[in-house]
Amino acid sequence: MARVTFTDPNTGDTYTWPYNPGPQEITQGAQKQRSIDRTSSTGNVGLVKQQGDDGAYIVHWEPSVFSREHEVQLWAWYTLSSKQTIYLADWDGNVYEGQIVTLSKQDIGALGGPGDINDRLMYAKYVFEFEVYSFVAGIMADAGVRP
Repeated sequence: MARVTFTDPNTGDTYTWPYNPGPQEITQGAQKQRSIDRTSSTGNVGLVKQQGDDGAYIVHWEPSVFSREHEVQLWAWYTLSSKQTIYLADWDGNVYEGQIVTLSKQDIGALGGPGDINDRLMYAKYVFEFEVYSFVAGIMADAGVRP
């Protein structure tokens, strides 16, 4: 199984996550949704349907983070994606181009016994959301879906 990877399309630099989010951390309820409004017509012809554009496609994960290095990389890629788009590849071969729009952290604590803080394994829960601007590869790209 492939690992989650960030890629900078300008330089080719990559960062591969040390582990994928677990099944309980993937609330990847990423969806396409459009608004449809139905209003009464003034000409007594029934309801008039007005369809809006599709909403954004957001990849939503809540990964656990167990290392300082991984945490630093998440924030570095968050910072980079404020200036440009990046690629996100998931474990199923889907590749998205977009930006990290949400990255929030909840410290849970440290794993391991008492003693030197450097010997302990930090543990934090993150909320990660990636807004997709283009489907580069995978199911949505093959289906011709536009974000």
